[in-house]
Amino acid sequence: MRFIWAALLCLVYFTVSAAPAAALGTSAASAVLIEAESGHILYEKDAHTPRPMASTTKIMTALVVIEAGRLDEVTKVSPSAAATEGSSIYLKPGERISVRNLLYGLMLESGNDAAAALAEHVGGSIEGFASLMNRRASLMGLKSTRFCNPSGLPDQNHYTTAYELALIGRQGLRNPVFAEIVSTKSYKAPMEDGSGARYFTNGNKLLRLYPHATGMKTGFTKQAGRCLISSAERDGVTLIAVTLNDGNDWNDHMAMHNYGFEVVTKEPVLSPREVVVKRPVGNGKTLVTLSNTEGLSLYRGLSGGYERVISAAPLILAPVKAGDVLGEVSFVRDGRLVASVPLTAQNGVEERPYVKPQIRLRQRFFGLLKSLLLS
Repeated sequence: MRFIWAALLCLVYFTVSAAPAAALGTSAASAVLIEAESGHILYEKDAHTPRPMASTTKIMTALVVIEAGRLDEVTKVSPSAAATEGSSIYLKPGERISVRNLLYGLMLESGNDAAAALAEHVGGSIEGFASLMNRRASLMGLKSTRFCNPSGLPDQNHYTTAYELALIGRQGLRNPVFAEIVSTKSYKAPMEDGSGARYFTNGNKLLRLYPHATGMKTGFTKQAGRCLISSAERDGVTLIAVTLNDGNDWNDHMAMHNYGFEVVTKEPVLSPREVVVKRPVGNGKTLVTLSNTEGLSLYRGLSGGYERVISAAPLILAPVKAGDVLGEVSFVRDGRLVASVPLTAQNGVEERPYVKPQIRLRQRFFGLLKSLLLS
């Protein structure tokens, strides 16, 4: 390595005033709004009470299936999967269909039969797949979430909280396959036997009603009421909203997202050329100047702040070319890297010609002798 990182720490904190979250209000029994990057809660209403969540269960179903990495496999639909009660994509016993197409049927049309077919293919059975779902929830640190099936059909031991459902959605959005599926408004799923295709339409009306919506999932049973998890993005800020048992969910979600975008905005925290660091260059003729050529904007309006860390080696070895990346400015919150900008060399430094030690001693001797003769 040409250099070893050494950190100089500088703390930078940001605050912004906001209207009280209580002024927002929703019709939901439970609700929460979080900023997706940090997981910070922007609004909550009874967000930690376990409740049934209907088909929003399929957020975890999709995540477990996608993480299994078997999207291009083709499965044979069992009679029991095809006969699953509730919403359906009308699978037929013995039909062959790809895991990818089942995922689109699961998330866009909320097919319970698709959920059962996926569960049997990945987990071996409904019970086996539920175990995988619960294991994934445990790995996420969820304490008030329990799954008994992949679709959200009523069961007294099947529940989550608004907050933990938001965390599941947050994890899902980090997966590009998941994010692509839930943002899709319509999808054509060709039949494996070439006999035609199914056409799926996303039941999440926010994708059509709200210009900043990016996806997620609806749900409804008599026991759970109307349930909805939605995501929205504006100016680089991503929000996740959840409502459980909410008869006015579309309007509530739009209001929650609008509120969140007012509270959380991106503001400049680093200007181009703001950081200037000079470092000696080993075996070089001069110092090298490091600076950030890029600026950076980060979220404001969250509690706490960012720690700004300037990292550059105390000694850099020649030769150095202008534009070489020799350090970075990092922004950290709660011990986690949020963003970084490189520090690049603003000037080049050539390496001094190598001189053999014996020649160097001879030069010094004759130099000293010359000075004595002239004195």
